[in-house]
Amino acid sequence: MLLDSKEGGAMAPDDELDLTELRTLTAQEVADATGVPLETVWSSAKNGSLYGRKLGREWRFTLQAVREWVGLPPEQAEREGEEKSP
Repeated sequence: MLLDSKEGGAMAPDDELDLTELRTLTAQEVADATGVPLETVWSSAKNGSLYGRKLGREWRFTLQAVREWVGLPPEQAEREGEEKSP
């Protein structure tokens, strides 16, 4: 059963589910993408300035959380993604 995130109810099977917001990055992927040391990513996650979740021994971060952490407005990030699409 698919869930409708707006109301918590079931979605019709033909409704599209946007999984791009669910994509997560590891701490190493965040460090590589932003050019900051891995230790900085870990420290920021621990002090709460970079929102993430720890799954077992590994931190995971949403793309939106990383965009906010580096100071990229959500609207700008979406527009850049659209411009890069063919």
